[in-house]
Amino acid sequence: MYLYNHLTNIMQKLIQPVLFLLSLLLLLASVSTPVALAQSVESRIAYVQRLPDMKRISVYGTPVHIDTILNSCLSFSPSLHYLSVMHVNNSIPYALKVYDLDTGNLLLDLPWSNTWESRGCPVEWESETDLSILNPATGDPPTQTKITINVLTGVESGPTPYIYLPMLTNRDPDSKIIRPSPDGSHYVYVRCNEPYSFPNGCPGAREVIYDVTTQQVITKLEDTPITPLNAAFPEYQFSWSPSGRYLAYPLGLTGLNVFDLQTQAYLDTDFLDQGDLLIDNTKFGMKWSPDETRLIIFGELINSTTYDTTVAVSLIDLQTHSITSLPIDETETPFFTEQFAWLPDNQHLLVAREDSQLVRIDANALDEPGEVVASDIESIYSWYLPSTESSTETPTPTVLATNTDTPTELPTATNTPTENTPSYCAFGGDTPCNVAPPNANALQGTYTLRARAQNTAGTWSEWVTRTFVIGIPSQYFLLSSTHS
Repeated sequence: MYLYNHLTNIMQKLIQPVLFLLSLLLLLASVSTPVALAQSVESRIAYVQRLPDMKRISVYGTPVHIDTILNSCLSFSPSLHYLSVMHVNNSIPYALKVYDLDTGNLLLDLPWSNTWESRGCPVEWESETDLSILNPATGDPPTQTKITINVLTGVESGPTPYIYLPMLTNRDPDSKIIRPSPDGSHYVYVRCNEPYSFPNGCPGAREVIYDVTTQQVITKLEDTPITPLNAAFPEYQFSWSPSGRYLAYPLGLTGLNVFDLQTQAYLDTDFLDQGDLLIDNTKFGMKWSPDETRLIIFGELINSTTYDTTVAVSLIDLQTHSITSLPIDETETPFFTEQFAWLPDNQHLLVAREDSQLVRIDANALDEPGEVVASDIESIYSWYLPSTESSTETPTPTVLATNTDTPTELPTATNTPTENTPSYCAFGGDTPCNVAPPNANALQGTYTLRARAQNTAGTWSEWVTRTFVIGIPSQYFLLSSTHS
């Protein structure tokens, strides 16, 4: 019995440092840099030119061009495969046309119904093939309905109630900050601690991320100004990555926050605290590269010493922890907040500039002039469908000890339920993260531990590994039940 207890203590002391290192690796995984998505990215970019006597819609990289009248309201399907054009004369709509942007063919040509809304641009895409048109508001309080048309079959359905937004709990109606993720599953908005009321307004106003499916607030965003940096278009200070995994937004006046919905943690952006970050002007805007590792930002560069401002473009690389900022001429900035787009190679951008030129620039050579693609640009639209392998993988959360002779399974990797320990631990229960449970089994040999941990919100970390050697002869190792 003495020998058994003695060897048990020895092996626990040997294995504890390895398990402690594994726990640290798991903890670091929750604040790691982004994992690049697969390079094959499906994307589409369309741009609109305002020519002297017409509008021309083009799909970048294809020969497709669609010409329409100047007085028209354009609306693109979510993945830019279809285009609807509402024709207007003297502010009165008279026709609705739908085009296939793959071929340029006209799919639908409908006279505008007198039962449809005639003000503004009442056309929205419900899905890639379903187009909705608002009916005039009726009743007290006024409500609106919509009809839906399938652009492939021409079949009309409805009317059905029109809902502008999902039910966002305690939303501040005075705030313009409403920013959906690309798939509409999450929203950023300003939430009140209590329902908005007069004259109390919105007590405890704070930007939050809201899950539409669960109808729960995911998190309150840290260090965000309630008075937006860009007062004209405050929603554009929040930028979702193409897959909807990351959300980037300015951190006060000195930096940037990037929240990872998968790990429920903020990425390390301390390297940006240099004061040399683009902050604010009417054209402030930022967009993610398709592989979700870099951000391009247009706006004002503020010198942390002199506080002088310069219009500039910045490229932030979240993998290499680097930032490149370059002052540019005012005419080289996008003429509107979001009028630029990444190309699917993750290396180049299209910028609809203040001088109405559409320019292709190299993200790795921002000081070069770029290539003019088109002139008389009015607007640009982009869509990406990146691989989501890194965010959809949900393997069994186990730590495996692999040995070519006798592979042995070690305890499940999960979070500890106690609040005074790190968010990610190698073992569950009430034991500290650096202590192995009493039933841990191992044999002599070289082991590779592979772990993926889960936090209290049910979100998985990335996989981490640790290789180590146990050198005590197996005949003296009495922890395993097979040797007891």
